[in-house]
Amino acid sequence: MIHEWAAISGNYLPESPYRPIGLLGAILRWHGNLQAPPGAAERARDAERAAVRAAVDACPVCDASGWIELADGLHRCRRHLNFGADQRFTDNA
Repeated sequence: MIHEWAAISGNYLPESPYRPIGLLGAILRWHGNLQAPPGAAERARDAERAAVRAAVDACPVCDASGWIELADGLHRCRRHLNFGADQRFTDNA
């Protein structure tokens, strides 16, 4: 929580604060709801991006950007649409 206060909001975090309890109070006020930390959403977005990137990298059908070149032009690889959802198709059709 202290790291998020310094990293996300860009606040200065002294090594030995003049009033440590006041600093802790400011961090707790900034943080607000302890059940939903501000950095949790950013970590979830990063994890989702990494999972999609890994799926695209592992796909034998599409290129590194997730596109397939077909006779009628470029198409987004369907294997990566709604990544993580129940995908009931077996081919890229």
